[in-house]
Amino acid sequence: MLKSLHIDGFRSLLNCSIEIRPGINILVGPNGSGKTNIVMFLEFMARMFDRPIAETVNEFGGVGQVFSRFGQGMIGTSIQARLVGGGTISASVNNGGRAISYFEYDYAYSAVFLKKIEAVHFGKQTFKIRKSATRKQLSSMRRSDTWDLYLSQKASIQENHVDHEYRIKKMNTGKFDRIDIPFSGNAADGMRGEIVRHLEQSHDPEFPILLACRFLSPEISMTIDDLSAGKVINIIPHIAKRSEDSAAPPGIGRDGGGLAATLHAVKRNDASLEIENREESSRANHSSGDVGNVPRYRGISKRVNRKHDLHLDINTSLHIEAALNFLEDGIDDLRVEIDPLTNLLNVSVTIPSGDGRARVPLRLLSDGAVKWLAIVTALYTNRSVLVIEEVENFLHPLLQKEFLKIIREIFDDPYEMEGRSGFIILTTHSESLLNSADPSEIIVVTNNSGETKTRRPRRVKQIADTIYQTGVRLGSMYVSGVLEDA
Repeated sequence: MLKSLHIDGFRSLLNCSIEIRPGINILVGPNGSGKTNIVMFLEFMARMFDRPIAETVNEFGGVGQVFSRFGQGMIGTSIQARLVGGGTISASVNNGGRAISYFEYDYAYSAVFLKKIEAVHFGKQTFKIRKSATRKQLSSMRRSDTWDLYLSQKASIQENHVDHEYRIKKMNTGKFDRIDIPFSGNAADGMRGEIVRHLEQSHDPEFPILLACRFLSPEISMTIDDLSAGKVINIIPHIAKRSEDSAAPPGIGRDGGGLAATLHAVKRNDASLEIENREESSRANHSSGDVGNVPRYRGISKRVNRKHDLHLDINTSLHIEAALNFLEDGIDDLRVEIDPLTNLLNVSVTIPSGDGRARVPLRLLSDGAVKWLAIVTALYTNRSVLVIEEVENFLHPLLQKEFLKIIREIFDDPYEMEGRSGFIILTTHSESLLNSADPSEIIVVTNNSGETKTRRPRRVKQIADTIYQTGVRLGSMYVSGVLEDA
């Protein structure tokens, strides 16, 4: 997972470092401190893996909105970033078991505004990776600053175009023995020369260099997934309430769109699992001579293929309905039905009504209820990094507390975490939400003379002891300004 970022030149992020920890990370700070700019950079980082860097800058408002300003409002000419992280790889071995290996990466780049040709390009990119079969050996490599691969790409401005030079500064060829590229056998320096030739011919310099290097090892592919999977969510209830076509792709969008399509995918997943488990159980019972009652499910942890980057299993629907029931006792029986005339998805629930129950469409539920449904659906179905802005909007304080509880349950469950990113980032001004947070989860964001800075509270144990001994809550400490000096 991504562990730290250093950004210089993106909006108010000037020489700004951010430490990311596994689990919950909560950005707190006054309006204008730069929380939104941090969120925007994470989104910017993900987008640049999907489109040319110039197009990415333009999508976020252009050079004047993305690059930092200095002095009398002069626009800067460079964004520099360094992204550090790591992870684990699990691979099958000959005896049928699994082998675990560990890796760390360090990717740095500069995006430059070339005034001479009025264009944005990558100025320089470097990528380093080290990997090992044990954590102890990886730590030893870290202490000695040893890398298994260190490559770079550098741009040079010519009269009316940009040239790019590729170099492999270090390579432990023994750890990259399954490289799937055609070798000419003519390169003077062997594998290094072949890889440089491959980069020169196949890498589009408008994209991160990692994309042309994924053939080198699965660790690089995981690094790409790590850095390109960022998803920002800020639910707008009236958008989440919209009906959607049954063929619409699932996935909760930035503004809450896609809720109906995602719930439809969850329900279809339930149906496919039911059929699959019936068939498998039936085959098992026939083979044993027992053709009596066929159980509906063989188990609740059966996993199916993931589509559209969704995390779906038989538990997904159960989790969402349980969270919906927490909203108000008696709300249940979530359904997604297709209108045969319009092909639109109709989402509805049942609620208590007098002595009976009434079915209510999604559009008639309160904004708070719809946001709650959208946000828990995003939590249980999204495999990518989640950044959720101002989660407290429309939510009762008890729901804010329950929201953090659900996140912790997900991160504490190895099955739920399979294939997911290892952290989530929240932005908030809510005293109620912070009262349910842990001091170690806080990132304090400040702005000094237009420059955004972040830091973790230094005296976490002292803060926790104060909360225990006095009953003063973390939210109260934030509102009173104590956290800024802690």
